[in-house]
Amino acid sequence: MADGLDALGLTNIGMSESILKKAAGTDKLPDKQEAEVSARAFAAFIDQPRR
Repeated sequence: MADGLDALGLTNIGMSESILKKAAGTDKLPDKQEAEVSARAFAAFIDQPRR
């Protein structure tokens, strides 16, 4: 996700930083540590979504 978006079977669809921030409704992208925490939380959720 740092350099693009994976969707519809395509990988690294080019996205500018401004488009990603607008889609996320924020004025900054997460730093590395914030992205890792979010990734772990999302992985835990999809592993056990009903807990």
